[in-house]
Amino acid sequence: MHDSIEQFLVTCTCVGIDHHGSIHAPYGLHDLARGTLAFNPRNQTPRLYPPKVLDYQRRWPWLVVEPLHDLHPQAMHRS
Repeated sequence: MHDSIEQFLVTCTCVGIDHHGSIHAPYGLHDLARGTLAFNPRNQTPRLYPPKVLDYQRRWPWLVVEPLHDLHPQAMHRS
């Protein structure tokens, strides 16, 4: 479970709760509380980040989006 959660596309969504009620939030909960969306560098599909955050912002316009920094241009074309 932890490995999967740690690779979710947006870091503030990398949150899971097990059947005991234990929270796993490898990047913390600060960005989630602030409404900040940031790409997770452990995710292997950076091309999905722009449409995902646009969809989130359409539903919740107050969200703040961190741009994709320091990614090689070819990374945006990975499947």
